[in-house]
Amino acid sequence: GCQMPAALRQAVVQDHDRAQQMLVAAGKAKDQQVILRLENELAAERARTKTNADSLRLALQMGQAVISRERRDRFRVVLTQKVICHVSGGADWKAREVEARQYTLGENVREAATAYVKQVREWWREKQGDVLDELCENLRMHDGSTKHVDKATVLYLSSEFKRICANESAYLGDSWPLAIFCLRLYTQQDVDIDRNFLCPDVPGFPTDDDEQSPEGRDKVYAQYRKDPDKPRNPMMFQVANWATRRRWEKFMGSDVKSEDVRQAEDGLKKFIKWQCLISAVRQHLDEPITTYRGLCRLPSAMVQDLATMRRGSLLFWPAMTSTALDRSVAQEYANQPAPEGTGNVLFVISGVSEGIALRGVSQYPREGEFLLPLFSLLEVRDVLGTENPELRCKFVGSLMTEDFRQECLLDMQHSQQALTTLALESK
Repeated sequence: GCQMPAALRQAVVQDHDRAQQMLVAAGKAKDQQVILRLENELAAERARTKTNADSLRLALQMGQAVISRERRDRFRVVLTQKVICHVSGGADWKAREVEARQYTLGENVREAATAYVKQVREWWREKQGDVLDELCENLRMHDGSTKHVDKATVLYLSSEFKRICANESAYLGDSWPLAIFCLRLYTQQDVDIDRNFLCPDVPGFPTDDDEQSPEGRDKVYAQYRKDPDKPRNPMMFQVANWATRRRWEKFMGSDVKSEDVRQAEDGLKKFIKWQCLISAVRQHLDEPITTYRGLCRLPSAMVQDLATMRRGSLLFWPAMTSTALDRSVAQEYANQPAPEGTGNVLFVISGVSEGIALRGVSQYPREGEFLLPLFSLLEVRDVLGTENPELRCKFVGSLMTEDFRQECLLDMQHSQQALTTLALESK
């Protein structure tokens, strides 16, 4: 009998279906020469490629057809910006993401966490539309007037970010353009996202020495952020991470204000497709690594709980979690002076076997950010110190199930096909 694995057969069928959709879309233009050219180029392309993602490259090269030359010139400045100075792109915000009790202690954490994952999956399924629809609905464009981001803009930016980042790593080279665009958004602050979408009054990057600290950077952006007359894009990682943690806190029966519960549920559902997609495209590492996470200004009671954890205890991090590949980066936050009633904690996480190295796609590559996926489970191996403890943990894995992950990937493929069809119709 045939020894072709079922997964490979399904991938080939999906590849064929995408090709057929591309030809049908081209046929709508009633241009037989375009159809013939696409047939020949697609045949040659498939002879060279080994991945489904690469089969879309040809169509994505048409992305410029949906954007005017004037807008392409304006976008070019955004696309080439990477901050090479020491200004923080948001790592300090992520080091203070503790408004909800993201740490769950106790023997039943795995059972409760598995139930929470099922609940999030139900919310994911209930949301109408795909991840492309979600981005267009919740992000705003500033191109002469404020409006929702259109699919043509997402097509152009995603294909260009793919072109720029493809050679940074094999992982990015094999990734879907829309996935790369979603990763880029995770690394950005609200001001950076506004730059993506051509907000005319967004301030430039802080470059002076006294603007390199998080406090100096925030001072540069303060006036822009508080302008009440102009709608701004949100800091997406902050909205999604806070909401996911806060809703988990309520799920565990903690006393949470009803207003916070509503905000958390709205925030979680607002970007649920986006954050689940990022976790679904996580990379599985051949060799496990060690990463570091420094947290500052945690409530003293939480620090005490963590400092007294025993070997073998489990920690559940429901939201996406930013860690550093360089210990000194995380140590910088863990060593900050802590206001009265708070403390700092350093996590040393060994055996990390899955996640995403964001350096190649980040606008702030100096941060060396490594992203742990949603629903990460850690096992405590040792605790050093009590006042500002160091927790040495082993990464157990993400509790996102494989079938949930596949649902997220199919949702992304549906979005990517919609962009490909748009490119072909514009051509």
